[in-house]
Amino acid sequence: MTFNMQMATLSSLEILFNVIRCILVFYGVYYMVSTICFGAFKLPAFDPKSPFDFQTWIQLEKCCAFYTKREMANFISMEATFFISTFGYAIFIHSRMWDYALTTLVLHFELSCLVMLNFPLNWSWWVCIVSGALLMTCFGEMICYCRRHREQNKVSPQ
Repeated sequence: MTFNMQMATLSSLEILFNVIRCILVFYGVYYMVSTICFGAFKLPAFDPKSPFDFQTWIQLEKCCAFYTKREMANFISMEATFFISTFGYAIFIHSRMWDYALTTLVLHFELSCLVMLNFPLNWSWWVCIVSGALLMTCFGEMICYCRRHREQNKVSPQ
């Protein structure tokens, strides 16, 4: 069965299950990376809202020397999460990685607004979240392409 046919045969329930797994992978990785960053920057306490915090965010127009430790921890956590989650998604997503990446982005945006009770007006947060999603989409599609290419080039014993 080819990957295109496999995607076409997924039921709505299987797609929903994949989305739930993607969200669990994304936030599991996000909290692990955030915890490591908070420890690495020796911040006094871990904030459970940090994956959703767009209010304590870097200002891209400032030089790196003027960022606080918390701003750097939030920034590194977000970008590392988008990159690392791609490999977690690749375990069970075999095609249309872009769709799952964008669904994750939209759900993360909505949850961020709900948790922070505000709308993100910080343009640098938008630049970082969109670039992270673009990174996830490109690497994810590249992984799917390599997997499809390898599957098509397998020599079957006859």
